[in-house]
Amino acid sequence: MAKGKADLGVTVELRRFMHAVPFAPFQIKTTDGDTFTVTHPDFAMISPRGDMAVLYTKGEEGHRVLNLRHVVSMEPVRNGSKRPGKR
Repeated sequence: MAKGKADLGVTVELRRFMHAVPFAPFQIKTTDGDTFTVTHPDFAMISPRGDMAVLYTKGEEGHRVLNLRHVVSMEPVRNGSKRPGKR
């Protein structure tokens, strides 16, 4: 592992979701109860260290920076719902 790089299982899982073929929208749930829906692989980015992610929401301005240590779960969006989370 490169010096200064985080070894988080959640980072590996996030990459798996982001690079799935075919891509399927997924949700990220955090320790404070927020839910983020990633509807396209271009709307999520992992930091070089692997401990942070930047999430963009389709149709909204701006972005959210997420410390990946606060991710509780990730799961595919079910029933075709692409409804955005609380933020």
